[in-house]
Amino acid sequence: IECPLHQGRFDVRTGQPTCDPACDPVRVYPVKIEDGRVYVELS
Repeated sequence: IECPLHQGRFDVRTGQPTCDPACDPVRVYPVKIEDGRVYVELS
């Protein structure tokens, strides 16, 4: 995933930064795909 504002990049599976200027990880959420729909658990 890439931040369009700062161009920091993150591993979508772990949230860990993969290039500068990102240095802190971002939050990740469990995702499930059923019948072509994407469900994200936010709780």
